[in-house]
Amino acid sequence: MTTSSKRRCAVGLTTLFAVTLFCAAAPAADPTFKAFVNQLERNYQLKRTHIPLLWLVKGVVRVAQPVGVSRLDVAVFDNQDMRRLRADTDFPERVHRLVDPSWQPFVQVHSLKSGEHALLYIRQKGKDAEMLILAVENNEAAVVLTRLDPQRLQELADDPASAYRHRAH
Repeated sequence: MTTSSKRRCAVGLTTLFAVTLFCAAAPAADPTFKAFVNQLERNYQLKRTHIPLLWLVKGVVRVAQPVGVSRLDVAVFDNQDMRRLRADTDFPERVHRLVDPSWQPFVQVHSLKSGEHALLYIRQKGKDAEMLILAVENNEAAVVLTRLDPQRLQELADDPASAYRHRAH
């Protein structure tokens, strides 16, 4: 093997090792989140849209913790028939029965004109807060689970521009 071949091999192995370590830092999806999304799929005949490299984004969030966010799970349902879901007048109650009892409803919006829904649940998780957000529009829906540092969230509420300034921890 030539020196350049050895160097390329070493770089490739180092990159593979770094990616493997990085992936290990990103845990699997929260079982509550996964169960909730699976129930939505079954109850409303939805199919998740694959998001390329989401695992990488989740790993970066876990390590970098931008603006106090240390966890991110996302499920997107794109280009699907949401008429049944939007027409379900009991949708917020059904969602409430689907989520784990540790989640508390925080915000609920339903547009009678468009049928769109937005639901936000919150719960305490150790010293952090978690938010579960469900948004349903004409032909798409998204479910997001995020874990936040409440102190950082308060700082953000007090000074929104602080999100754009780098803070050393």
